[in-house]
Amino acid sequence: MPIVSATQGTESENTVPDHLPAEIADAVSAMGYKVRCNIGCSEFKVDIGIVDPKNEKEYLLGILLDGRNNSRCSNVRDRFVLQPSVLSGLGWNIIRIWTLDWLDDRERVLKNIKTAIENISQKEEVKPFSFANIQFEKEEPSASAAAAKPYINAPIIIRGTAEAFYLPQNKAAVKRAAEEIISVEAPISRKQLMKKVLTEWSITRSGSKVESIFADAVSGISANTTADSDRMFYWRNDQDPDNYEGYRVDDSECGKRSMDDIASQEIINAVTEVLREQISLSETDLIRETAKKFGYSRIGGVIESSVEYSVRSGILKGKLIKAENGNIVLSE
Repeated sequence: MPIVSATQGTESENTVPDHLPAEIADAVSAMGYKVRCNIGCSEFKVDIGIVDPKNEKEYLLGILLDGRNNSRCSNVRDRFVLQPSVLSGLGWNIIRIWTLDWLDDRERVLKNIKTAIENISQKEEVKPFSFANIQFEKEEPSASAAAAKPYINAPIIIRGTAEAFYLPQNKAAVKRAAEEIISVEAPISRKQLMKKVLTEWSITRSGSKVESIFADAVSGISANTTADSDRMFYWRNDQDPDNYEGYRVDDSECGKRSMDDIASQEIINAVTEVLREQISLSETDLIRETAKKFGYSRIGGVIESSVEYSVRSGILKGKLIKAENGNIVLSE
């Protein structure tokens, strides 16, 4: 059943004047409440959020206007049916304010807002004739939901010279170096693993002979491996790639991993966190927000292709869904 105002039986075709959100926010502020505007990054934004005075990280009430954010939803079903079904259980209480209602009798609208706040504060059921009660996205996820972990770098141990690396008798030492790095940094890409091993022999450039020696040394390593397209990743034997949790954020002092050095399982976990926060995003916005999770403020070809691959993998595994409007959502 569509969610509508008691005084507005059908969706208004009017758009909210640019000044109106600020005007309503100022009026609510004058009632003694702290407000924030344009909350969230998904297509389902809250135009005005009334902050809980007992906990400024939470909101008592969200206000939706029949304006720009509302028109971003692709159709009436998305605006009035999909929102509450997708967002149920995430803690927002919402009222809609229609432009004509505000222009006709702003005092009555403000009275309805105040009544809604008081009812929520008293944990009473909201009266259906004054506003609709639905669940909506929150601006900030709870700390317990965060999946980010610090990336731990294995200590660099100088094991020999570049010349010593080529000696057959050092094959076991090369293998041992790789195993020690895997034990700390798995999942780790083969490219990143080789780079770190070569650093321990003071080798700054790779070549066919270096590649051959490294490949021979690590061929007998006891470790799980996965492949993301043409990228191989090493995992510790006690790690299950299919049930890997969280994602790791590099210490800025140690530099960031290239996105193609991050296993798709990690990227999917970051994607999942983004979608729990934002609910529904276009693939372009999802790539950008996922990159931010790993500390990248700009996206390039490597970032884009790595996240795209992970999203496709998530869809194939049934973790993600591509909606009819092209946006990506969680399958949960």
